[in-house]
Amino acid sequence: MIGVPVNPYLRLTPPLRALIVPESLLSGVNLRWIYRPSCNVNGQNRRSFMLADQQSSFTTEQIYKLRYTAYLSNDSIDPNPNAVFYDRYDAAGNCLSHIEYIDGQPAGSIRACVYDPAEPDLPIPAMENYGAEIARVLGPDKKLVEANKYTIHPSFQHRSIRIKALLYGFILDVALKEGADFIIGAIRPSQALFYKRIGLKPVSTVKPSLHMKFDTVLMSGAVEDCERCFNANAHRHRGAA
Repeated sequence: MIGVPVNPYLRLTPPLRALIVPESLLSGVNLRWIYRPSCNVNGQNRRSFMLADQQSSFTTEQIYKLRYTAYLSNDSIDPNPNAVFYDRYDAAGNCLSHIEYIDGQPAGSIRACVYDPAEPDLPIPAMENYGAEIARVLGPDKKLVEANKYTIHPSFQHRSIRIKALLYGFILDVALKEGADFIIGAIRPSQALFYKRIGLKPVSTVKPSLHMKFDTVLMSGAVEDCERCFNANAHRHRGAA
């Protein structure tokens, strides 16, 4: 067993699928996150992402390669010799990455980053570019789940609606289990229609991304609204190829 969890594992029902450990913690074996919304650490109630042996081939390398392939295919990043893409938040204790497979092949991935006002030392990526908007529109005391690093492999773009639904379902799952107030995301304007359908609305002007070669707009939605909209559009998700 790798990692330093001190409390027994708490498995979720239904279990979150394929939650991937940051590469900085990978040491020669495949791993899977076991997710605890909270636990008691040194007298404080804090989030804990614990590690368990992974019996399948889900690895961080697959997520990083998937991101790289997807971003490079639409000129969102410059090439790099390692053919992987990750950032400092992949090693942060409040961020989880998720991958979906189709026919055994990596098809899409997304990352959930949790901001808890009780843990201000764990920021989320959107705060870098939209900190003022988040504080003004949502308030500094709200618990947030940010959806970011959304990617679909070019080979599966023809099935993107269903993959989007699966990936967003993971974000919604985390938000509900965290007791979050809002789901947010720095979204490409071209993707805004999908997010509007699942309960998010624009709360900023369009800005250039700080780290990618495209523009984004901050979108947010109350978790209960997002859940209602997501369920109302379930027929779209099931009917997509």
